[in-house]
Amino acid sequence: MLAYMVKKLLEEGTEKDIQTRTELYQAFVEYILREHNRDEYQFTTAHNVKKNLQKVSYTALVLENPQIQKISLLHCERKLENITCEKLTTYGFVNLILEKPDFLYFTHQSFQEFFAACYVIENKEYIDEVIKQVWHPKWKEVIKFLAGLIGSSFVEKIYNRKDNIIHSRLFLAIECVREMREKEGKYIQILIE
Repeated sequence: MLAYMVKKLLEEGTEKDIQTRTELYQAFVEYILREHNRDEYQFTTAHNVKKNLQKVSYTALVLENPQIQKISLLHCERKLENITCEKLTTYGFVNLILEKPDFLYFTHQSFQEFFAACYVIENKEYIDEVIKQVWHPKWKEVIKFLAGLIGSSFVEKIYNRKDNIIHSRLFLAIECVREMREKEGKYIQILIE
């Protein structure tokens, strides 16, 4: 998937300033939305698609039994505002799988994780909720995307807390630094070294 994303952005000539995986996802999502942005109506629709994918992505991960990559249509339809599941599929991030029950399926799990991170950015009250569950594997990639979107202050929130004996927070913080463009801050230089 990353190779396809890079290829498309190279064809468009929009890859020149991309330095991190997070920036690659941002650029690719914007490219796809721009492709559907032919007039004001389409812009509104593209904006609704993005907002709804963010909400569906996050709310599916928050569930006690998280729905990862494959989200029940029932859950999806309850969360959607001003758009249908069928319309979401026209952008290529998700497909419908018709079985019993029916599902919305992300074409790549990382899209769900990226959209979930974007939802957290839009709803800052969820940042601490995600950090509280830092050990749960469902949040690992979301956390790395959050580091790329927020920067050093987010990574410091992860690193500047009590760690376990195998230094899991330290290693996660180091992974997060790779997602950041600007590598400044009190603990960031320690993590880089």
